[in-house]
Amino acid sequence: MPLRTEEALQAADRAGSAALRIETSMLIALKHLCYGELSDASALMDQIISSARSIGYKPGLMGSLNWRGALHFFQSEYERGETLLSESYELASELRDGFSLLVALFFLGLLRGNLGRMSEALTTLKSAIAMAGRNGDHFWFPRLPNCIGWIHRELGDFSGAFEHDRHGVEVSRQLHVLEAEANSLINMGIDYTREHASEKSVAAFERVEDIFHRDAWFRWRYNIRHQAARSAHWLSQGDLEQASQYATRLFEMADQFKARKYIVVAHKLRTEIALAKGAAAEAETELHAALELLRGYPVPILEWKVLAVLGRLHSAGNDLAGARNAFSRSAGIVQRIADNAPDDKLRTTFLHSDEVREVLSGSAP
Repeated sequence: MPLRTEEALQAADRAGSAALRIETSMLIALKHLCYGELSDASALMDQIISSARSIGYKPGLMGSLNWRGALHFFQSEYERGETLLSESYELASELRDGFSLLVALFFLGLLRGNLGRMSEALTTLKSAIAMAGRNGDHFWFPRLPNCIGWIHRELGDFSGAFEHDRHGVEVSRQLHVLEAEANSLINMGIDYTREHASEKSVAAFERVEDIFHRDAWFRWRYNIRHQAARSAHWLSQGDLEQASQYATRLFEMADQFKARKYIVVAHKLRTEIALAKGAAAEAETELHAALELLRGYPVPILEWKVLAVLGRLHSAGNDLAGARNAFSRSAGIVQRIADNAPDDKLRTTFLHSDEVREVLSGSAP
């Protein structure tokens, strides 16, 4: 690919075509993004956006906005990501580019879900999967069911999440899309962990490992999710050594790629491991590091859970005022998420989930 793209760039220059140079450069930038070369990807995409704007080349601008917005999403820069993806969505609508519309919808749905705008997120993702179905799309269609499953899981609808995740595995296998299969399997591993079905959970994760050996496409990204899921699994089994090993790998990977959400997840897992060891001071240090990062890179669906752990920590230390403060802050975020639930049933499911009930109870005067 590097050889051919260099030839294409030279051909574009000989033809005096800025548009063809932009198109070729975008392929190079996308290659960097797919294989985790994120500094190169961001620098080149920013350059392409500037060049495309300067000559009014809408197709090149649309593509570069989409994938630069995706990179902002990966690094938890949600406000900037939404701005670029929304602009790209408008351009794709104008240009009637169905594939690029699906790129924008996919990342906008995930981004909005992380911001706690659950109704908007689910509407966006359902719109994308309906469009992909109508268009006979085999690229985005298998990637969407596990995303919808994730929204259901965040709202405490675990049976609904499992069905979407299972469907994601089936569709991705049918269409031979390994990245989508890996992400769906990670979700199923999380589902099985919650059901205390350890053997099924480990089997799902081992199938993800097998995919790693066969496909490098966005492996850097879903490997981060994989480390988080495996750490949580071993923590649930009481195997603190393995939980710690995976949490350490998670932190290193998330830090390398500036995936701030997952740096926070690593801190939260380390907190829970420390609490299981009886190391309260270590746990509090991890929690404050997580909350400090969340101040600069807000992730509401994660922040309320971090604050809930802080509330439990204070409660265990008989700091009732500190516990109530942490639970109250968590409850405020919970209520905003509930207010943005897609329907009354999911809202009620969320508010009656065990973790949310603990938060609301702990915040009561």
